[in-house]
Amino acid sequence: MVHEHFRLLAVVAVAALTTVQALAQTAVNGLSGDADAKHVISSSGSYFLDANISESSKSAIKVTAADVTLDLNGFRLTGSSTGKSGILIEAGRVVIKNGSIANWSEHGIVAGGSIQNTTVQNVQVNVVGKSGILLRARSVVDNCKVVSAGGNGDGDSGIVISNDSSVRDCVVIFTGTSGGADEHGIEATGGVVTIENCVASLNRGTGILGANGSVIKKLCCAVQ
Repeated sequence: MVHEHFRLLAVVAVAALTTVQALAQTAVNGLSGDADAKHVISSSGSYFLDANISESSKSAIKVTAADVTLDLNGFRLTGSSTGKSGILIEAGRVVIKNGSIANWSEHGIVAGGSIQNTTVQNVQVNVVGKSGILLRARSVVDNCKVVSAGGNGDGDSGIVISNDSSVRDCVVIFTGTSGGADEHGIEATGGVVTIENCVASLNRGTGILGANGSVIKKLCCAVQ
């Protein structure tokens, strides 16, 4: 009876914790925006999408607070030929995961300036005018796919990342097919970057381009 009592208490505690965690999450679709983006995340915390987001004149989401986790929850951010980027990141320690981004005139996901410590997981980016995923130092791109990025001749590779970062289990196809030869599949722009278990195919520039200090390992494949 005592053990059964404690087991019941444990079940109740877990259920309560799950409820609190769910309540602590905020739906992005209900947030207001500004001149740059349809929705702005301006406080630390956990956020999720509860529906697709479409935008034709500015970016879909801008993150201005550090320590943010954004779960796209299987939904899509869709732009147009005049929409900007899917997600703008203006603070560090941000995680973006579990969804898709398509048809933006600029980037799929971009961390601005010197923003560090960004993680992108389980995201697919399709048909963007610049880089599919552009991150800075101490960042991670994991299990992502980029199809048809760049093409404007400005050196916007499919996935771009820099010092003390890693790209794992990613696929990049058709980067820069109508642009300049400097648009690569996966590009490390400087410092120590680990690229592993990735495939880059049919990109106009180099499939996988590492900077000095980069480590390319574990069955990476580049087919041009």
